[in-house]
Amino acid sequence: MKLKFLLLPLLTMLITTSNCFNFNPSKSDLILTLDSEPKSRQIRNAKEDGDYDEFNHEVEIPKIYSLRIKSKVSNRYAETVIISKVRNEAKIAQETVFAVILPEKAFISKFVMAVNGRDHTSHVKEKEEAEGIYNKAVEKGQTAAHVVASVRDSNRFTVFLNIEPLSKATFYLTYEQLLELKDNMYELIININPRQPVKDLEVEVEINESVPLRMVRAPPIRSGNNLIQSQQDLDPRAKIQRINRNSARINFKPDIHRQKELAKFMNHFEETGLSGQFVVQYDVERNQNGGEVLLEDGFFIHFFAPPKQKPLSKNVLFVLDTSGSMEGAKIEQLKTAMKKILNDLKSDDKFSLIEFNFFVIHLHLDGSRTTYTGGDLNQLTLRPSDYVTSENRDEAERVVANFAAGGGTNIYDSLMFALHSVNELKGNPNEPQPIIIFLTDGDATVGNTNHNEIIEDVTKNNKYKTPIYCLSFGADAKKDLLKKLSLRNYGFSRHIYEGADAAIQLHDFYKMISLPIMNNITFKYVSDAKEVTKTTFPIMYNGSELVVTGKLDKNNFDTLPTITAQSATGPINLVPEVKKPVTKLERLWAYVTIQQLLEEKEISENSENEEEIKQKALDIALKYNFVTPVSSMVVVKPNATNDVVDLIATGKDEPIVSLDMSTTTITPTTTTTTTTTTQRPKEKIVNVDQLKRKVPWIDEILKDDLMKTEKGTYKIDINKRSPDDVTCPTTPMGGTGYCKFIHDCPEMLRFLTNMHIFEQYQCDIEGYAAICCPPTRPIIQ
Repeated sequence: MKLKFLLLPLLTMLITTSNCFNFNPSKSDLILTLDSEPKSRQIRNAKEDGDYDEFNHEVEIPKIYSLRIKSKVSNRYAETVIISKVRNEAKIAQETVFAVILPEKAFISKFVMAVNGRDHTSHVKEKEEAEGIYNKAVEKGQTAAHVVASVRDSNRFTVFLNIEPLSKATFYLTYEQLLELKDNMYELIININPRQPVKDLEVEVEINESVPLRMVRAPPIRSGNNLIQSQQDLDPRAKIQRINRNSARINFKPDIHRQKELAKFMNHFEETGLSGQFVVQYDVERNQNGGEVLLEDGFFIHFFAPPKQKPLSKNVLFVLDTSGSMEGAKIEQLKTAMKKILNDLKSDDKFSLIEFNFFVIHLHLDGSRTTYTGGDLNQLTLRPSDYVTSENRDEAERVVANFAAGGGTNIYDSLMFALHSVNELKGNPNEPQPIIIFLTDGDATVGNTNHNEIIEDVTKNNKYKTPIYCLSFGADAKKDLLKKLSLRNYGFSRHIYEGADAAIQLHDFYKMISLPIMNNITFKYVSDAKEVTKTTFPIMYNGSELVVTGKLDKNNFDTLPTITAQSATGPINLVPEVKKPVTKLERLWAYVTIQQLLEEKEISENSENEEEIKQKALDIALKYNFVTPVSSMVVVKPNATNDVVDLIATGKDEPIVSLDMSTTTITPTTTTTTTTTTQRPKEKIVNVDQLKRKVPWIDEILKDDLMKTEKGTYKIDINKRSPDDVTCPTTPMGGTGYCKFIHDCPEMLRFLTNMHIFEQYQCDIEGYAAICCPPTRPIIQ
C-alpha cells in the first residue's frame, strides 16, 4: 500500500485540551494526513481477495480505544500531553481524525505519531526553513508534513490518518501554557469530544505550587459552544486528592455508561459519547504585599495579585455599534447584556452611553442627546458622564431598550469623540478612572476608514492612557484592527461569538474589568536584572494577576524588587517575598518572553524594529522547540520512492504557504517527478435520510423539507444541483470557496457538528440550505 501525507486546512470537532471552548474557525493551520491507497483500489483488491461483501454493509469506523490527557501544573505553568490510541478493526483502510484546539496562547512543543510500529517525531524550524525542508523532502519522494501555527489564530492542530486494515496508530501531542488568574482563580479546561464512547478515557491533572493551595475543585462539565449555567447533573464526580498543602491530584475517569449519561444530560446523542469540557479550578494563598518572586538558576518570575484592595471609582464610556448589521439577534443580545452590566455598576461610578452608526450620539438620561457628525470636536458642548443611581440605572435601561439598528459604521469618529470626552474631564485629578468599552460587529464604512490612520490618531489622542477594550461581535468584525487598537491603548480585545449565549459572553467580559484596584503600576528590579519583560502597567483589576520575568547573573537579589502604584487609598509601595520554585523556571521564562515579544511585534510601528523583535522571538522559540507564529513544525519520514504527497493550500489570506487551491499529487519515479491535478472523491448524497445520518442535528429542525435555524428557514431539495459560479468569502478550510447546496458538499458534512457551525459558513442560494464549500479548482479573482 502507498502512504501519503495530505496537508489540508480543515476544522473539526475536538479531542483536546482548551482554554476557551468558543473559537473562531475562519482560519486554520496546515493539517497533516497519513493516507492509504484510494478507496477504488481498496474495493478492487477486496474483490480479488473475496472480501467484497464487507463493502455491502456499514463498515465499523475506527475506534479510539484509549484517550488519556495528563496535565502537570507547576508555578502556574501547565504542560499537557494528549495520547490518543486508535484501532481499525475493518478489513479496509479507514480515515480517523486527531484534532486539538489549543488554548489561545499555548505553544505546541512536541508531536509524535506512531504508525506501523515506528515513531515519527516533529522538529521546530523557522517558518521559511521548515517549508524548504518540506519541499525538498517532497522532491526526494519522502513522506513529509509541515505543521504551522496561524499568525492570527494559532489554536488548531489536526491530523487525518487512514489506518491500514486491522492495525493501530497512536498520537502524542504536548503543549505548554501559563495559566492566567481570572476571577481570583486559575482555570485549566480539558475539552473532550471523541465523537464516540471510549473504553479507556482518563484525564489526570497534577498541581504543585510553591505556596499553599487555597482551593481546588472540578465544577460541572460544560456543554457545547454556548456558555450555560452549571448543572448538578453534569457533576464530573472527579476524584480530588490533596497530597499536601501545596499539591493536589485530580482524576476524571468516566466509564462508557457515564459518558453516555453525560451526553444525554447535555442533549447530545448518547452514541457520540462525551462532548464537553472538564474543568479544574484552583487558587493559592497570597501575601498582602508585593506578591511572590520565584528565583532559581538565574531566572526569576514575579506573580503579583494582591488581595483585599478597595476598588477605584471608574467612569465607563460604553461606545456601542448600532449600525444596520446589528439588526436582529445582535442588538437584542446587546440590550440584554447591557441591562446586566448597568446593574453591576457601583454607586461611586460614572457612565456614558454613546451609540454610533453614520454619526456619533451621546445619549443623555434626561432624554436629550449630543450628536457628532465629524469636524472639530472642540466646537462641541460636551456633557459629563452620569453618576450611578437607581434612577439613572432605570433610565439607562430604558434608553438601551430603545436602541434601533440602522446606518453605517463610523469607528473613527466614535472613538475620537469618546477620547475627547475623557480628555476634557481628566484634567480634574478627582475624576474617576476612565475606561472605554468599544463594541462593533463590522468594519469602518463611513468617516475615516483607513485602519492605520484610525489606530494612529486614536493612540495619539489618548492623552491620559485610557484603557480601550475592543469587542469584536460576530464573524464580520475586523478583529485585527480592534486587537491593535486595544494593544496600543492599554487594553485588550475579545471576540464575542454569535450564538444564544452572546449576551452572557458580553456580561462575562465586563465582569473581568468591572473592579479596577490600582493604576500606574511599576515594578522595579536591581540594576543587574536583564531581559526583563514589561514592568509598567496602566491599570489592574480585581481577581487578575500581573506577571514579570527576567534573568539575573546570580541566584539572589542584592536588593529586593519593589512595586509602586496608585490605589483607592493613595500611593502604595510593596515588597514581594522571594521563594524557591517547585520546578525549573527556564521554559516558563522563555514562554512569557516570547508572548511579550509577539505582542510588541504586533503593535510595532517600525518595520526594522518589528523584524528585530521577530528574530528575538524566533531565536527563543527554536531553542525551546515551541511552535509559535514565527516558527513551524516539520515532520519528515524517510521511505520508499513510491510514496505520494498531496498538498492543499491554506486560505488566500493565510501568509504561511502560497500554493494553488487545487490538490496537487506529486508521484516520484526513478528518474523524474510528474505532477497531476486530482481531487478527493465525494460520496454523493442521494436522499434526505442519508443527509440526516451524516448530519444528525438536521433531523431535529427539518420539517416538510424546510430547515429552521436561529438565523432563518432554508429549503432542502436533494435533487437540485448547485450553480458553479457563486463564490463565498470563507470556507471551513479558510479562504474563498463556492456556495453549494448542503447536499452538494458531502466532504464537509462531518464537520458541521452543530447548527452554529453551519450558520458560520451558511451562504445564500435562493433560500436553500447552502454552505461555503472548499473549491476543487483555483478561484480566479
